[in-house]
Amino acid sequence: MSDQIKNKIKSRFLQLYVNSGISTFPTKQTLFSLKLQDGLKYLDAPSLSHESVLINNLNFYLTHRILKRLDPEVLGEIRSRTSIHGKSDVPPSEEAYLRGYAGLALKAMIHDDLTARIFYNYRITNFEDFDLFDRNGHELGLKADVRLLPDSTLSLQYSREKMQFNRWNSGKILRNDIMDDITLCLQLYTFFLLDITYSYQDNGSSVDEYSYKGNRFTIMLAKSLPKGIMFQLYALARSRKHGSLTNDSASAQIDLEDDERDMLMVKVSKDINDHCTLEVQDEFRRNRSREENGLYTKNVFSISLLFDF
Repeated sequence: MSDQIKNKIKSRFLQLYVNSGISTFPTKQTLFSLKLQDGLKYLDAPSLSHESVLINNLNFYLTHRILKRLDPEVLGEIRSRTSIHGKSDVPPSEEAYLRGYAGLALKAMIHDDLTARIFYNYRITNFEDFDLFDRNGHELGLKADVRLLPDSTLSLQYSREKMQFNRWNSGKILRNDIMDDITLCLQLYTFFLLDITYSYQDNGSSVDEYSYKGNRFTIMLAKSLPKGIMFQLYALARSRKHGSLTNDSASAQIDLEDDERDMLMVKVSKDINDHCTLEVQDEFRRNRSREENGLYTKNVFSISLLFDF
């Protein structure tokens, strides 16, 4: 892996993950799913040692059909990244945080080709070292899925989230944000799987420099190739325009690992046998740099073995 701000930094890294889960159908009306992931990310470069973290993810989902076309849902996630170094030994880490949400939803099948879903989520984010960006919020939204053809789906979603930054106190100015998000998604699944998603975000903040309008575009492609090889491509592009600033990097705030500015990932995998898979992956990432109000780039090349037992 290499990070570049002014000078290139190289580091070898090790990632280990253990995934477990249960998914049951007690009846045709009920589905319960519970997934747990534990892991470790370790980098050997001293200047990047603060990015070495323990990883824990817990996801749960429960739905029970109460009418022929009406399904209530309960779902949630807890995701943590914990630094494996003492705070006095290394610089603060943007990789260490606790994040989670709990949600309720109601999905209704209006027609065989039209499904609507209304949802509510309560979200929290607590960084290990950056208290100003700790926040909690309430999100309410509505989503519609339309089947256009037997092998394609169009989705439209609108959500509004109200966020409160409890520890923000700059000259007795407290920070509260309201985020409106409109997302359009097209899925094609014929000879390959193609997912194209566009989101428009309008964030209004009580602290002017954090108000912005943004665009987020993602594309995901998956294709099964001969000899049991699977090819996957994922690309993300994101932009923000701050109304009160000429340079949006001036209001850089902490971004989570799944909220990068730009990303391109290519992965090729092959099943060696029923219990072992070989993966080769190359990632390019670009994001804001807090220290220099600029951009840094990161390139990660990895070879992985996945065991199922």
